[in-house]
Amino acid sequence: MRPYQILAFLLALGGLAGVAPARDAVIGVGVQVVDRRPASALLDAIPVPAQARMFDASGHARSYAWAGTPDSAAAFFATEMPRHGYRSLAPRGDGRALQQVWASERGRVVVRLDRAIGGAELTRIRIHAGAAQAPAAAAATGGPAAATGDVSAR
Repeated sequence: MRPYQILAFLLALGGLAGVAPARDAVIGVGVQVVDRRPASALLDAIPVPAQARMFDASGHARSYAWAGTPDSAAAFFATEMPRHGYRSLAPRGDGRALQQVWASERGRVVVRLDRAIGGAELTRIRIHAGAAQAPAAAAATGGPAAATGDVSAR
């Protein structure tokens, strides 16, 4: 045999040996389906600062423009969200971008506050919501009681 044929044979043999254990592997996948209707109702009940103007909306998120700083918007939510039955899970960020995570028995809400580019005090408020599952449904699926997901995507 020529040297390159031997090399090809050894590589093929090694490749087959590496593939053999893989056919015995088990892969588990879990999927959680979130109903968008409760998230819309949840978004309707979230307080926003006076004069905030909505400029974008989807099934799980809304975006507002508001004349003020991110810090003053954060103070508004820190006051109003507990009044609406939410507890703070994770306030974080500083200066230009702030994020607050809130939860209640109704679901989970993430509020992102970003200073708009330019000299004016203008803040973009993005609110993402995930409605809580019914306790029986969560127990039946083995899933968590509150729907989560990527809520911090820009």
